[in-house]
Amino acid sequence: MFLINYNFLLANDTLTTKTIIVEGSKSEKSEMISTNTTFLFLNKDLKNIYQSSNQLSEVLKFIPGLSIQSNGGLSGIKTISILGTNSSQSNLLLDGISLNSTQNSVIDLSTMPISIFDSFEMSNNNGKNGIGGNINLVTSNTNNLGNLSLSYGSFQEFSVKSKFNYLIESTKFSSCVEYLSSEGNYPFEYNNFGKLETINRSNSFLNSLFITNRTNTILNENSDLTSFIMIGLQNRGVPGAVLQGKIENSNAYFEEKSFLSYLKYNYFVSNDLSLTNTSGIKLNFSRYSDKDNILLGTNGLNNLFNNRDFFNILNVKNKIYKADGNFNFELRYSELNGDMLQKETSNFVSRLFNSIHYNVQYQTKDSLNIFSFGLKSLLSNCIKPYYLPNLSYSFILGNLNLSLFYSNNLRLPSFNEMYYLNYGNVNLKPEFSNNYSFTGNYSISEFDFTFKLYLNDISDQIVAYPKTPVSWSAKNLSNVKTEGLFFDLRYSIKELSILFNYTLQQSFDNDLNSLTYKKLIPYIPQEMVNLFINYTFLENYSTSIDMQYRSFAFSSYDNEVLSLIPNYLLLNIFTAYNFKLYENEMKIKCDIYNITDKKYEVLLNYPMQGRSIKISVLLTL
Repeated sequence: MFLINYNFLLANDTLTTKTIIVEGSKSEKSEMISTNTTFLFLNKDLKNIYQSSNQLSEVLKFIPGLSIQSNGGLSGIKTISILGTNSSQSNLLLDGISLNSTQNSVIDLSTMPISIFDSFEMSNNNGKNGIGGNINLVTSNTNNLGNLSLSYGSFQEFSVKSKFNYLIESTKFSSCVEYLSSEGNYPFEYNNFGKLETINRSNSFLNSLFITNRTNTILNENSDLTSFIMIGLQNRGVPGAVLQGKIENSNAYFEEKSFLSYLKYNYFVSNDLSLTNTSGIKLNFSRYSDKDNILLGTNGLNNLFNNRDFFNILNVKNKIYKADGNFNFELRYSELNGDMLQKETSNFVSRLFNSIHYNVQYQTKDSLNIFSFGLKSLLSNCIKPYYLPNLSYSFILGNLNLSLFYSNNLRLPSFNEMYYLNYGNVNLKPEFSNNYSFTGNYSISEFDFTFKLYLNDISDQIVAYPKTPVSWSAKNLSNVKTEGLFFDLRYSIKELSILFNYTLQQSFDNDLNSLTYKKLIPYIPQEMVNLFINYTFLENYSTSIDMQYRSFAFSSYDNEVLSLIPNYLLLNIFTAYNFKLYENEMKIKCDIYNITDKKYEVLLNYPMQGRSIKISVLLTL
């Protein structure tokens, strides 16, 4: 069933650095540098890729230590794996508000519009509820009038994206409309009882519409008010696993309606004290239908779920002598209605959650040393109170920044993991982790280099284990360790930009009493390489090469040979022409993805898309 498969596939797919996108050839450092911060940047050439991308996964794939898990095509589920942790342990936020679902603890990147944010941050987990780290999408009201883009590509992929900014007295408005559709009928090779055949992917269509509006009003010289609304409508096929003699879920589809709204009030009392309060609501309605699945009824499956979140976040920043203090209080109420919950729940479950986090940061007078300490108190109606510290130290010498970081983190089981029919386990323990990292960054002129060493020691990690050949159950795995390193190198001059990063990681079962002791955790590649080269010639023309390598991974905890997912290397090529159209910036761009038509899988038995072409036209007003 889709929601079980969804939860299981994402339970094992997954930087604890802070990344600020800036346009230019050099990372920019603020006057006060956070001790858990490594500054990376997305230069103007990578930003051009973002402008013509149709999904968030196409941008985040360039981040070192981050892997995108997908089961194919635009309609496929896409989640992030950060530093060897799984997707439920990695937070995706919008302006500091968690987007991860309380239903399954994950966020599918394909359910987020790409036009709404202007930059993003990646940070260590110093107070948030994830274990692997956080990606924060940052919205803003830019000064330009807006932009418009159209694209058409292989498999009837079509998109329209528009963003318009306007000013009425002291209020700035930024409105986005984003439409995306695709037939998704890409060809793949199919082993039909020893005979290799090529057929087209069926039931992989996508229709998606997002409408957003952000409003910022200056109330007076000390305060402002920001409101944000996002409405999403999606209807897509659910292509199942491709097995010998059978292609599953050929008639299944998934319908989703989402709504997110928040109101943020900022009040600047003085240079040493400021208050921010954010109140909002997040709603999600989903329907999974598969008339061919008659295991639970002759009419097949038609499951409905309503997930509702109400939240209030109060943040107070103040000066304490020569230190910077940050107080954060979050109150969140979540509830879920669903007809595939355990009978004892009467198809309704809820949770009240609150957390208090206070962090103090001190920078020495010579600005060479920065110390930070924080403590988080977490309380829910389903667990005992927890107290989670974080501690960091940073040494700055010229262009060199070295940082040590430690934190405790905790993740509550999702509603699905506890209450889903024939899968949930009400006796699950929360996941708990100790995170350690050592990060260095060196930046000079057009050159920027970052490295990171990390260790995540996770207790009671929640995994999906088979009960029978056809059913699964959530359980706690006593201890999991993820360890590794990455380095990221960026070089940019006027005509040439180069990005290269390499990640070496390992995530394994560290429970001495487990049958899979020292076995690798499924779907976590041990090596990842990204290479991006862009060259501009004749002023108006540019071409880029994008290479991605992912090493092998296993799809089962016992690491059997039959569960091996082979390594793969992908090559993409982009060519663009820029010119002026009535004083406006115009760009025509051609993208060729997977130019070698590589046959590969990210999740076992889910063939990925081969070679495809996309033509885009972008207008910036």
